[in-house]
Amino acid sequence: MLYFKFDLIEQGYTDEDLEIIDLHFSFTVTEDDYDLITLFKNEPEILAYLDLLNKEGDPKELIQDHEFVIQLNHGKWAIYDEELDRKDTLAQMD
Repeated sequence: MLYFKFDLIEQGYTDEDLEIIDLHFSFTVTEDDYDLITLFKNEPEILAYLDLLNKEGDPKELIQDHEFVIQLNHGKWAIYDEELDRKDTLAQMD
């Protein structure tokens, strides 16, 4: 499951917690999952990153079997993709 800020607030985390917590998730996209455009419609940096992963250059295509580590540091998302061995800093959270 992907956790966004509002999910964590609902679980009792505070803004201070979110400054230091590391969020880890892995997922495999299937036809039953949300369309990636819908899932990340307010996160253009994530869409751009996923676009790099997609050989067709279309982030709407499903990306299979990728494992990501998402890290929150000082209000910024960072994504680390072990398969590509790269780390990118994503957008400032709203």
